[in-house]
Amino acid sequence: MISFIHSPQPRRSLKRKVEDLANATQNNKRIRYDPEPCQSVVEWLNGVLRPRSAPPVLQDVHSVGSKDPTYMRPLTAEPYVKLSQPNLPQYPVMPQTDSLASIKALGTENRLYRDTLVHHGIYIDRAGYKAPEEIDTFVATYITQDRSSPPLNQKEIEKDSNFSSLGEKVICHPYAQKYSRPTPDNRLPFLAFEVTSEASGSTMWQAENQAAGSGSHIVSAYRWLLQQSSKQDSFAPDKALGFTVCLTARAAILYVHYYNEKDQKYHMSVVNSYWLHVPADIQKCNRDIKNLLDYGLGARREAVNEVLEKLWPIPQAWSDRTSRKRKAEPLYQNTPITSTLTSISTQDSKGF
Repeated sequence: MISFIHSPQPRRSLKRKVEDLANATQNNKRIRYDPEPCQSVVEWLNGVLRPRSAPPVLQDVHSVGSKDPTYMRPLTAEPYVKLSQPNLPQYPVMPQTDSLASIKALGTENRLYRDTLVHHGIYIDRAGYKAPEEIDTFVATYITQDRSSPPLNQKEIEKDSNFSSLGEKVICHPYAQKYSRPTPDNRLPFLAFEVTSEASGSTMWQAENQAAGSGSHIVSAYRWLLQQSSKQDSFAPDKALGFTVCLTARAAILYVHYYNEKDQKYHMSVVNSYWLHVPADIQKCNRDIKNLLDYGLGARREAVNEVLEKLWPIPQAWSDRTSRKRKAEPLYQNTPITSTLTSISTQDSKGF
């Protein structure tokens, strides 16, 4: 017995829909965009619509909704310095209010963390084009200049890295320690390294986020010291600088941190970037770091000593505050409300 397999006949309603669709498509004309023969390729590309995820220009600054609680979060989850010697007193960089303490901090790997930085007045200039003239002049004078001197050795660094005896007394005063000593082994650091491992899932993005807070703390702490010694509220951007290096196994990026009085914000600008598998970049990185050490042991150390010696004898206001119960005080009028610490206090970072 032979049976015939065939498709069932479509119902009338389905058949009518198919016929209507076929008639509609026959009337449509296929439209194709062809650029004019005389039109250049560049002009044609400019006319092509771009997706929102690929803007034609790098957007460094964007507005943040002030009412959204997401952006009101503190910058880090740890409000206290993780000291290598736990028996020493620990100070928060900034006091956490009850409202901030109840809000959980975002991790640096979170995609919204950059918005939190903006809310706290910290901006990352990834292109390095927004730095004022004073910063550009400083970088060209001290950091990116060619070197003709022999390299520094460890003995020279250890010999010249101390502050004056009066300066040490000011730095170690209980009222100043929470600003001048983020860890027991550091005195007013100016250079911090954020080392991240891509093999373990970390990214340069996370390192930049952490460095943004670390560098801002370095700048704000030194600005506080300048304010205490001079009784002034405003300073040129190059008077208080911090530097960070974000480092992976493949690349390194050097940033300069400063405070701009014009917009009253903290900024993090790129100085140089280096591919660690390119010999020329390795030499350039070595040059810039050595120049930074020369600056730190030379011009910066002299300037810091002058500021510290102006604070001796210890101001009476410091003694009055330390004689009473210690209360946290804002670093500066425009210091970002943050519990971030310099990256020298993190587990996998080093500082100078």
